[in-house]
Amino acid sequence: MAALVALVVWPQIDLAVSGLFFVRGEGFIWRDAFLFKVLAWLAVYGSRALGLLLIAGGLVALWQSRPFLKLSGKTWLFLFFGLLIGPGFVANVVFKDHWGRARPREVMEFGGPAAFSPAFYIRKECSTNCSFVSGDASFGFYLSAFAFVAPARRSRRVFWGAMALGSLFAAARVVIGAHFLSDILFAAFFMLIINTLLHSAMFGREKTAKCWKNWVGLSPCGRLIKPLKYR
Repeated sequence: MAALVALVVWPQIDLAVSGLFFVRGEGFIWRDAFLFKVLAWLAVYGSRALGLLLIAGGLVALWQSRPFLKLSGKTWLFLFFGLLIGPGFVANVVFKDHWGRARPREVMEFGGPAAFSPAFYIRKECSTNCSFVSGDASFGFYLSAFAFVAPARRSRRVFWGAMALGSLFAAARVVIGAHFLSDILFAAFFMLIINTLLHSAMFGREKTAKCWKNWVGLSPCGRLIKPLKYR
């Protein structure tokens, strides 16, 4: 939270971080790197493929009236609605198409025609698919939703693994001049909030709180396995 406030109060941090990957006369020197292109492709098409798989899994579970791949119909719906609401609606519709923030490669500080604007300030430097927030990072950080439904013994690893993957998607976007640091940090914040609120609404605040306590090392959560009974 402190980092988000700092980026709003001192927007020069965004320019300083992006400037690390910019060379005057050459632009963002890693923009054509194969790895970063692959990551961008995975975020775009991976999110669509995952959405279809979640719909299919949910329909099978509901049609069978029993869990499919050990996940109930309700769980499939939670994962799908998290993807739809988070990366789909909040990131790509509410923010990216209405916030008007130019990308790093488009601002005058890095050789572009647009004016730089701080995070969380609505501008008209871009009309659609703008910089705030990062869609690719949103998809990566959304994947932490799977930690809510993973077996208890794996939940923490799933959560931090998803956060690491989201950070990888995010770093790739910053390095090529597609997003500012604040675009990806706010993406992470919004996706975690959405996943948490949705899980709390569907499964109860107590279960949601247990998951967060587990991820920070306080208690187990996830699909708790019943202990064996000995006679």
